[in-house]
Amino acid sequence: MAGTQAVDQDVALEALSTLSDVASSSIDGLNEVNEGFATAQTRRRQGWSWHRIISCTDLPHSLSSMAGIAARLARAGGEFRRSLAQMLRDEGVRITEIGHILDVSRQRVSALLRRPSQSEQGDSSSPSPSSADAEVTPQSSGVAKVASR
Repeated sequence: MAGTQAVDQDVALEALSTLSDVASSSIDGLNEVNEGFATAQTRRRQGWSWHRIISCTDLPHSLSSMAGIAARLARAGGEFRRSLAQMLRDEGVRITEIGHILDVSRQRVSALLRRPSQSEQGDSSSPSPSSADAEVTPQSSGVAKVASR
């Protein structure tokens, strides 16, 4: 196809593959977390105190596991978004159109294009969400939301 880069040089495809792997591996972890939550709910409905529930279940571990899963998804999603923005720009797509595609402002697209990828930084194991373009923030509904920076 004219105007496209070779697939073997497609950083967005690589980032999408990584995101897919992270999403797949998150399913098992989230199922385990959900089982822990269900157990805690059942015990609370049976009249157990919160202290007893926390002492006898993995609820604190479930909460930290859930946060870790959300952070890994946010990092992988952020890397895909950054890579996709770069590939679209390389294909000649205007920054404002990329913003519409990614549902972000043109200023955010410019920031994504300026920031080197984790692989270019040489530190893909950094736990800091600032090394990606997203962070996890709580919503009032109690569900974590992945927000772009």
